[in-house]
Amino acid sequence: MGLFKRMETVLKSKMNTVLNKVEDPRETLDYSYERQLELLQNVKRGVAEVTSSKKAP
Repeated sequence: MGLFKRMETVLKSKMNTVLNKVEDPRETLDYSYERQLELLQNVKRGVAEVTSSKKAP
């Protein structure tokens, strides 16, 4: 088991190195920003639903 776990770790680190070379930080930042905006919109929608459900008799 130890050998397979070690091989897995080595492969993951190699893949991470390759992806870091290909990755554009600006694109990653743009994607993260868009995702945060979507999540914020979901939170606002949820708060509105809770507020409206509390007001309903």
